[in-house]
Amino acid sequence: MHCQPHTNSKTFLVFFVFLALLFFSGSISFAAPKTAFGSLMIKSSGENDRIFVDNQYKGNQSVILLKINAGEHVVKVKRGNDIIYHTVVMVDRNKKNKVNVNIPFEPSEPVKDAVGPPESRNQLLSVSSDPGNNNKERNPVWGILTDTPYNLKQGEGNFGAGTILYIPYLANIDYGITDRLQIGVDGWIFPVGIGAYLKYNLINEDSVWPQLTAGVSQYKRINTDKNNVAQKVFFSSSISDVSLILGKKTQDNLWLYCGGKSVVQLIGDPVIDRNDIVGAKIGMIFDIGESNNTNRRALFEVYYKWFTLSDTTLSGLAGGMSWEKDKDITTIGLLFPVLIDKNSVTVLSVPVPFINFQWRF
Repeated sequence: MHCQPHTNSKTFLVFFVFLALLFFSGSISFAAPKTAFGSLMIKSSGENDRIFVDNQYKGNQSVILLKINAGEHVVKVKRGNDIIYHTVVMVDRNKKNKVNVNIPFEPSEPVKDAVGPPESRNQLLSVSSDPGNNNKERNPVWGILTDTPYNLKQGEGNFGAGTILYIPYLANIDYGITDRLQIGVDGWIFPVGIGAYLKYNLINEDSVWPQLTAGVSQYKRINTDKNNVAQKVFFSSSISDVSLILGKKTQDNLWLYCGGKSVVQLIGDPVIDRNDIVGAKIGMIFDIGESNNTNRRALFEVYYKWFTLSDTTLSGLAGGMSWEKDKDITTIGLLFPVLIDKNSVTVLSVPVPFINFQWRF
């Protein structure tokens, strides 16, 4: 997710535009519209009632505060497996709206698909982002070892660690500064390195517009053996990158995304060479459903990288499964890389297992 511009800009542009058009042709223009917002407060009398807005899970607190696009929105409240409340709310621009759900804890007859009139408007309340703390039915922040266009919410944090080929390789700490801005630091165990990055939502997803997020990062590999000349060259490098990631929730349980990345790697200390890398990816995340309070998702991704210094390409397919329970996310899967050198000779084609753990706080 972490990147900086590279010299072969035409190649980068072709890959990104091709992938974007593949999934989202006709839905994107060059200027984002100004989105009008209102605020919505939903109160529910049940202790564990689950609140949904436009079929997206918002939490199980007794009070939910939302900043939301102006217009009509469908509010549902579920108690157990039953829909106990269902209404359409008209949210006015820059106005404050309120929904009260006061149903006895064990109603004699659950309300099924009943649609009520729009609730009252112009209620006085403060506006904040969604304070929900449950991962279920949220947009996925992570895909196959890489980021999707979605960020942590304001005030949410995350700690993660993973391994590839049974070697601990990465640990990360992320934090949502706002609903649009996420920052983080990453660390490598082999080769030793540390870096920092940020992601920013350029366009927020709605019924028409996709989610578009930009990322920038800066990394430093650290030479741990000053007397080893070969290691000094290979492991001492500075890596900068910039990226764009585009995504859309096309169905209630399906997210599609694609992205492009441009990387500059300065090799050696002092610098003796430069490697420009162009990367692209296209992927999908499918929500399989919930079992034993655990939400399950299948993840697939196709990726491509071109290394200008060695004129080699690395491409392949990645697939896996994630399990989300409470604040824990576990992802396991396989990478199927194909490394081809400048003479069109395949030099690597071996499945690589990975496992990744994330804990949200």
